[in-house]
Amino acid sequence: MKKIVVASVLSLSILASSTGAQIASAQQNEAFIQEIKDEKLGITAQIQKDDENVKKVKVIAENETSIVEYDKKRDILRIEENGETYEINLAEERPKVERKMAALQAKVDLGDYDVVDDYEDYWWDAYVISYDYYEINEMLWNLSDGEDTKTTWEASANSSRLEKFSGQLQNLRSKQRAAEAAVATGVASVVAGVAAAPVTAGVSTVVGIALSLGAAVYAASLFGDAQDIRKDIHSNFRRIEVIRFDEL
Repeated sequence: MKKIVVASVLSLSILASSTGAQIASAQQNEAFIQEIKDEKLGITAQIQKDDENVKKVKVIAENETSIVEYDKKRDILRIEENGETYEINLAEERPKVERKMAALQAKVDLGDYDVVDDYEDYWWDAYVISYDYYEINEMLWNLSDGEDTKTTWEASANSSRLEKFSGQLQNLRSKQRAAEAAVATGVASVVAGVAAAPVTAGVSTVVGIALSLGAAVYAASLFGDAQDIRKDIHSNFRRIEVIRFDEL
């Protein structure tokens, strides 16, 4: 077991962003040095270590438990979840996020009148574009959950799931913007860490990643919410039936 270090009170950023959170210092012989409990958000986080080399966080959220360790020197996240361990190299992932952020800010809306929906998620690369072919009164959809893509015409067999997918993606972007805004500093690092997490990662893992990289508990909970929506998008995408034009 790693040496237990006794730390001081939580940083001012956590205090300022975690209204209602109950923060208690633990005794020296316990397995953590700080504990954050927020019943409203359903999160319990234990700061197990935080020094110039490592920040280690254990998070319980939505009946899931994860341990995230941030190696500050190597810029690497080490994650333990469901008996498995994997790493995220932030030095490699952060530039990808920074490029996407810059591209998103520079994107120009072409305002093409036959484009009905055009939403994209630069964290996990999900997107949806729908085209109104008004001369034949038909809709064509191009969409992705970030792992696979589909192109389909809209019909009664898939219309409800297509509309649901579009709404989910809009909801995801709204949650992502809120999460980014709630991070005081180092937003690219937090987004890079969260974006590199697999779709199977639990909410506790995503919350732990955000906390280990300096986000306050409220901001971390928003990243967890985004992961929940991501999972729903992934599930719905798998159920969308592809319809060919000759099947209309």
